[in-house]
Amino acid sequence: MTKKLLLPTICYLLMLPVSAFTQKSAEEPLINVLHDLRNELFVHEKEAIQELKELVEKWDSMSVPMNEKKSFLRGVWNSYLVNGYSAKFIRKHTKKSLTRLYPSYEDRDLEVIKRNADLVDLLNEDLLKLAYPFPLDEKALLYTELLEYGLKDSMRIGEIGAGSGMVSMLIASVYDNLELYLNELDRDMVSYMNRKLEKFPKIRKSNTLHVVKGDRDGTNLEDKELDLIFMREAFHHFSDKTEMVQSIYRALDADGVVIVSEEVLDYAVDSSKCSKALRRAEVISIFELSGFTVMDEVGNGDQYLFKFIKK
Repeated sequence: MTKKLLLPTICYLLMLPVSAFTQKSAEEPLINVLHDLRNELFVHEKEAIQELKELVEKWDSMSVPMNEKKSFLRGVWNSYLVNGYSAKFIRKHTKKSLTRLYPSYEDRDLEVIKRNADLVDLLNEDLLKLAYPFPLDEKALLYTELLEYGLKDSMRIGEIGAGSGMVSMLIASVYDNLELYLNELDRDMVSYMNRKLEKFPKIRKSNTLHVVKGDRDGTNLEDKELDLIFMREAFHHFSDKTEMVQSIYRALDADGVVIVSEEVLDYAVDSSKCSKALRRAEVISIFELSGFTVMDEVGNGDQYLFKFIKK
């Protein structure tokens, strides 16, 4: 009985205006969209979210580190939901790489994450905090990045390595008359993105979104004359970085801008950093050799946001 009373109360609290939680965020359109999305999930997916709550609490009771929780969520989302790998495969991977989490592992955990795919999408982007009731994380790096994008209505935008497409879909939920191209190399992820586009509730009707299957040495966006291309933690994964940057060059308008968000190796290197990450100077050099110049850069030591324009 207590649980039945608790869920409606939580839903009511979550549906309060944003100003009831924080005055600072009330004027931020993206915050408002995210708040609405989370509210809708809590209203329509109550039972699934209760299961996710119990799963996270199980991990907490075993003192599973936050990095293992996030790795499991992201890995299951990608392997189970997108690529269709078996529970046996994921169990084996979890036992090998997530040693603190593995003793709590159950195959049913995969189904819990699958039923919460849309919420997990937001958690994977670090837009929500990984603790019930999964509140918005208003210190998320994405908010800072978007301020640097110079976004406005009627832009032509490309996202390289779009993953689930969540970021571009959020942008399309805030601005009007946009033409967005969501580029992704992985064929299964392209299919997932197309499915997500069909049901994403907040995209404004004036916007047009295209999912584009990229190649290892090209974006397939050449001659689109885009105003902005952005990529988030994707550049270091390119197998042929020079070819890709030249393809990006050809996809941009003469006054177009490229935004690259990257973790760099200039400072402390630990196991949490991708083994393919580059140094700051390497990123700049590859772009400069392909006809770009650095317009601006913002960094905190580990994470850098580079803004490039054509020379």
